Amino acid sequence: MGLSAYQTVQKRVETPRETEYRLFSCVTRALMDVAELPKTEIGKRMDALDWNRRVWTFMAGDCADDNNGLPDQLRASIISLSIFVGKYRGFDRY
Repeated sequence: MGLSAYQTVQKRVETPRETEYRLFSCVTRALMDVAELPKTEIGKRMDALDWNRRVWTFMAGDCADDNNGLPDQLRASIISLSIFVGKYRGFDRY
């Protein structure tokens, strides 16, 4: 039984909101983990920051879709957060 079997089961038991929560939890954990690494671990830091950027870029793209059912103000706020993440990736902290 491979990863795809587990992913299929997960799709059946998780709501979209739960999946989103799990994704944000994993990305946040990755960012917290790399914050504890030595400053020389640049590759791992870049990977976590890039993952975070990709998540927010996807969210912004989804919110820009006219078929997105979220309220306009919430969609605009998510897009603004995505822009912020794109500009400030935390590189100066490391």
